[in-house]
Amino acid sequence: MKGQVGLLQATAIGVGGTIGGGIFTLIGVAAAKAGPAALLSFVLSCLAALLLGLCYAELSSRLPRVGGGYAFVREAFGPTVGFFMGWAYWGGYLIASGYVTLGFGGYLEQLSGLPRVPAAVGLVIVLAL
Repeated sequence: MKGQVGLLQATAIGVGGTIGGGIFTLIGVAAAKAGPAALLSFVLSCLAALLLGLCYAELSSRLPRVGGGYAFVREAFGPTVGFFMGWAYWGGYLIASGYVTLGFGGYLEQLSGLPRVPAAVGLVIVLAL
């Protein structure tokens, strides 16, 4: 059976990344650093995301396979570069996960007074259980 990512699954991945990294942790940092200009930065980021989405839509129509960026790079540059690209994506997701986890750890720090990193680790353990 050929693996497929449908509209529902792709939407869930996008919404999960947006909610985790963007809404809950980034807005406070952006507003603190940029003030009212934070709105402009979000508008520009939206435009960049739309352009990136168009690129992915074009690539997925030309290469209708599971794998996203990995499959595209493998097709264009071969399996060795595709292998490294796949691992780079995993590394990016790990970094993003850490960013979101520390963001929520900061919220727990504000609510409970617990230090940020232990609160974040505890949150991961509780959610894993």
